Amino acid sequence: TVAYILQRKNEVPKEIPYTHKPVMMVYRIDALDQKVQTTSGAFEGCIRVLGEAKIKLYVDALFAWRDMPLFSTEWYCPTVGLVRVERVEKSPSRTLRGGTMILDLVQWRL
Repeated sequence: TVAYILQRKNEVPKEIPYTHKPVMMVYRIDALDQKVQTTSGAFEGCIRVLGEAKIKLYVDALFAWRDMPLFSTEWYCPTVGLVRVERVEKSPSRTLRGGTMILDLVQWRL
């Protein structure tokens, strides 16, 4: 994976994926038989999968190089597949912007 949300505030390019190699994300099944609400409706019997990776970035003069954590939570539901993804990329630095990205299933058909 790569960092999707982390961005530099004062440098070009701002986007981290253009300057860093992809990193390995490790996934694990966190829970079975989950309920999840999306824009397209509620789903039951889903599997929740957690992913975690670390990307080494130059943060600032105070922190220098640091492993920045990348977290992903995904829900897979019967007959539909992937219905929701939450990606969290936090930043302790004033020079890097972090945040959360949520991808939600909007519509599907059988």
